[in-house]
Amino acid sequence: SETAQGVRDIRANDTTQYERSVFSRELGHVFDIRFDIYKKKFFIKFLNNFLAQLGPFLFFSIGGYLVIQGDLTIGALVAVVGAQKDLASPWKELLAHYQLFMDVRIKYDQVVAQFDIPGLIDEQRQEAEPGDDVSFAGSWQARAITIDDEDGDSRLENLAFELDLPQRVAIVGASGSGKEELCLVLANLLDPNRGRLLINDRPLNELSDSLSGRRIGYVGKPSLILNGSIRHNLVYGLMHRPFSDERVATDASEEAENAEQRAKRLKENKLSGNSPYDSDLDWIDYDSVGLGDDAASRQAAIMDSLRLVRFDHDVYRLGLRSSIASSSNGELATALLEARHAMQQRLDTDQALARLVERFDPQSYNTNATVAENLLFGTPIGDTFNLDNLAEQPYVREVLDETGLTDTLLDVGYKLAGTMVEIFAELPPDHDYFRQFSFIDAEELPSYRTLLNRADANNLGALGPEDRQRLLALPFKLIPARHRLGLVEDELRDKILVARQAFRDGLPEALQGAVDFFDPDDYNDAASIQDNILFGKVAYGQAQAEDKIAALITEVLEKRGLVDGVTDVGLSSAAGSGGSRLSAMQRQKLALARVILKRPEIFVLDDPLASFDAREQMLVRDALLAYFADKGVFWALQNPAWARYFDHVLVLESGRLIEHGPFEELDRDGSALHRLLHD
Repeated sequence: SETAQGVRDIRANDTTQYERSVFSRELGHVFDIRFDIYKKKFFIKFLNNFLAQLGPFLFFSIGGYLVIQGDLTIGALVAVVGAQKDLASPWKELLAHYQLFMDVRIKYDQVVAQFDIPGLIDEQRQEAEPGDDVSFAGSWQARAITIDDEDGDSRLENLAFELDLPQRVAIVGASGSGKEELCLVLANLLDPNRGRLLINDRPLNELSDSLSGRRIGYVGKPSLILNGSIRHNLVYGLMHRPFSDERVATDASEEAENAEQRAKRLKENKLSGNSPYDSDLDWIDYDSVGLGDDAASRQAAIMDSLRLVRFDHDVYRLGLRSSIASSSNGELATALLEARHAMQQRLDTDQALARLVERFDPQSYNTNATVAENLLFGTPIGDTFNLDNLAEQPYVREVLDETGLTDTLLDVGYKLAGTMVEIFAELPPDHDYFRQFSFIDAEELPSYRTLLNRADANNLGALGPEDRQRLLALPFKLIPARHRLGLVEDELRDKILVARQAFRDGLPEALQGAVDFFDPDDYNDAASIQDNILFGKVAYGQAQAEDKIAALITEVLEKRGLVDGVTDVGLSSAAGSGGSRLSAMQRQKLALARVILKRPEIFVLDDPLASFDAREQMLVRDALLAYFADKGVFWALQNPAWARYFDHVLVLESGRLIEHGPFEELDRDGSALHRLLHD
């Protein structure tokens, strides 16, 4: 569905071959699974049939032998009758197989007919290599271009103009004027029903997708964002054909295929008519945009594209929230550890800033962290010590029992449950206080009220295991500095510090890799970059504490030239299915950065800033216009007033080109552009 929704962007970036290779790989996996199922299925059927027929076979074999010897004449009759009877079953199976074969063939023909619909482009148009080196600069002539919709109504009607590119061309018009359709025609993504668009006297729709997809950069609304990393989406416009035989891991959790398996898969792809390419090869053609093998140049080009559309800060913040492995990013991890020490020095010399952070200290309780975080004093790896379910972990329960914390936390949990039931009993379930302060979900309040009614505050140990577990889990969410309920007193804090040391010292060998403990002198691989630099908790109750600390972290990183390094980490962040982990504005910024990195000869932009707020629209617009100063660009505008910044303006109305020319000539009383500007 993701691919179907973004088919225009796939064609616009000439990545159809890559998407086909991914489809072929997935189909290959499905084929292998089904083939294995069929082999097991028919082996079992063979075994059942063999065992069922073994007895009769022996009976008739021996009977036949006796008949041959002349010792038993009746055996011949029995053998013939039995053989005739048992012949029917395999014959019926053969007929059923033939019937199934014909049925599947007819259904296949029907499926092909459903997909073989009028208007499909020629397959060769996507298969063909770029071919001749055609220049897209020069004369662009629209000759009576007409686009009809499914009902036969014209979306564009007899559109005609002639322009010399490169220049900046604005396309303006009201909603439904045909701006979107014209952009699709200009990007070679929609063929006119009548008329032609000529590029230096060559029809654009006769050029292959591989040529127009590389030389024309198209950004629509919304744009295709794939379920992969931000980096993958950014370089997507460079993935035309396998660039080298080097294999690149597409998924860290996917088991690597050996050479024999790959050869078999590619052979099946070829025999079945699927893509002959391997989706795991290196598809990123940096050479096509003049970046070659220089890693520094590639990185600089990526950063420049992010900065141009003001997406670099978003990716930087994603990088701050990401984690890195010091084993594979040793240089960056060392530099970030130095940034941590610089951060601590800055806090030590500025008391106003120092009040905003409570640093981690192995010998002290952190009042801005939860009880669970204070006990663990490290970052969980995996789900073994998930902070939300820490009270259920057997080793944790063992430590609590050994240090005498179990009964204390049960008592705290009982008091906390009573407080929550009393405070939130009258509030509606959707009240914001539940999100901010409650340890108990609104729907669970009645069950906790029932639990409190049957519990004896002086004998909580008499409760059943399930009730004890529910009470024990509540204190682990307490943050003394935030909740201020007076339940985590000095005595409890001291016990938790003892339990913290016992937890670390007695951690079984089998669980050693389940938590990365905090150490002032070591980089924590499981924690985010921001947490590693801060090495503490932002204090609750301090005005604008998070914003001030975020600015301080950025200042520390900028002084050490680490902002680009953190941004590079952010590029590995997942965009989510269809870009679901990014906002609408971030998705459009990513699409714009992608087309800029692609460095096409002509840009076609269909109102790509519609999802931006007013301030971002102006800033990105000005940056893009400066970048397009000497380039060919068609830009469909939502705000016709922006047309004053362009060299040429096309004014559309109800699918017709009403007027075109420089903005100064068209901005006159009575003109179509003047009406758009002042309506």
